[in-house]
Amino acid sequence: KLLLSAGRVDSRRDDTGVGTGYFLDANYTRSFLNLGIVHKDFDNETVDTAFAGVGFSNLLQLQAGLSTEGTVYRIRHDLNLTYLADFFTGTKRNRYNMSLGNRITWTVAMENYEDDERFDNFSIGFGLLY
Repeated sequence: KLLLSAGRVDSRRDDTGVGTGYFLDANYTRSFLNLGIVHKDFDNETVDTAFAGVGFSNLLQLQAGLSTEGTVYRIRHDLNLTYLADFFTGTKRNRYNMSLGNRITWTVAMENYEDDERFDNFSIGFGLLY
């Protein structure tokens, strides 16, 4: 499943962090493997990252990545209520025939930068599942 999302990003360091901003993200999951790319724009600094990881589909993902600021570790959760209900009820949907309402997904992530703590952040946003 491909998830395209955008939202708000906030530094986890109040006094030494890079501030707040926005993110644009593309994340692909297949069973227990996932890949992602993300662009984050803080107040005056940008970070681009490529991730790979393992997890349980979109429900919980552990990722490691390389960014313009060094090595990054991320934990991510994407919540799509239709997907979650289908998982627990065993319903199979044609993913190419889903309505817009079935595609809306809430995403949350926390990142830890190994080389520069100023960029440690928490992000929250919405996306569309394809």
